[in-house]
Order: sequence, then C-alpha cells, then structure tokens
Amino acid sequence: MKAVVVLLLALTSCVLAADINKRVRRDLFVDWLWNSNDAPQSESHEDVRQSPTVEDEMDRNRTPKSRCQVEGIWYNHLGSEMIINATSEVGVLSGEYRTAVERKHGTAGQGPTRLIGHTSTNGDYPTFGLTVMWRNGQSVTSWTGQCHLCDGEETLHTTWILTSHIDNCDDRWMANRIGQDTFKRYELTDGPRREEDTHNPRDHARRLEQEMLDEQLDL
Repeated sequence: MKAVVVLLLALTSCVLAADINKRVRRDLFVDWLWNSNDAPQSESHEDVRQSPTVEDEMDRNRTPKSRCQVEGIWYNHLGSEMIINATSEVGVLSGEYRTAVERKHGTAGQGPTRLIGHTSTNGDYPTFGLTVMWRNGQSVTSWTGQCHLCDGEETLHTTWILTSHIDNCDDRWMANRIGQDTFKRYELTDGPRREEDTHNPRDHARRLEQEMLDEQLDL
C-alpha cells in the first residue's frame, strides 16, 4: 500500500513539474514576442466619427433612385433650410422654414416659420405647392414646383411669390416679388439650422460672432 502511495506522489510531482516548465517557456516566449521589434503593434479601436462633408452628402444623394422624394431636409444657395414632412393625410405636407435672408431687420420673425403645403401622389417626379407666413401675416411666401432627378441628384425647382402687407390700394404695385429658387439635399451656403438652434438671420449672425469671440479667447 505504501508503495502505491509513493508511486502516486511521484507521478503527481512529475506532472506538476512538467506543467510549470511548460508555463515558464510560454511566458518567456510571450515576453520575447511583445518586446521584439517584429512584434505586432496593437491597433487603436477608438471610434472616431467625423461629420459628413458636402462631398459626402453629394455622393450619398447621387445614389441611384427611381423617384424624387419631396419630404426631407432641403437647402438653397442663400443658406435657407427647409424641412418638409408628410402628414397622416395623403398629399398634405407640413414642416419648418428657416430663411437666411430678410428684406429688413426683423422681417423674418423669430422663427422657425411653419410651412404647409400639398404634393401630388402619383408619378416619380411629384409637383407641389408650399406656403410660409412671416410675422403673423406681415408677408407670405408661396413656392410651386416639381421634384426632379438632375444628374442623379434630387432637386426641387421652384417659382416663388412673396406678397407683403400694404396699407392701401395705391401701394399694391410694390406688394409682390417673384423669383425662382433651387433646393438641394446638401448645404450650399451656411445659414440658420435647426440642429444649431438658430432660426433666423439674426440668430445665425450672433452665432458667427460668438464663434469669432471664442476663437480670439483661445489665442
């Protein structure tokens, strides 16, 4: 019986010694591997997210499409932002408009200005009509147009009329202004934006002034 116990103890000692020797060799190899010049360098997995550039937005907008979609966010060359949403009623639109320009100081109101409209529901290039009222009726702008795919880009081609409030019939000759405007999916010029909590040209100007002051303080 004693011989069996001695034999078992001897076998256990051999196994432990072999395991320790194996671990030592492995640890030495790992130390050599990571301390050698040929060792692979660890890669940083930090997720660095950059805001999409205008070029990124242009490329995304040029992806193949079968029809032009009126709903969404649009920008014109003046820097204005127009957000068009579908409603529960078919063909009826609602949204917001942030103008980057105003004829006189304050004529654009505080904003954002509510937008309402209608769009056709048949065909791949819908027509539409949109209306915005400024400062409780001091002026009103309406756009009529059509959504097209131009060079693969969704584009709104519009004709607008701006009617200003007048005090008498003799001034009606100067009540209306008419022009044309084009809207794209990507920013063409900087202007007031919902995500920046700026809703009119004055808000946008104050933000730019604050950014300049912050830059001067950092110098």
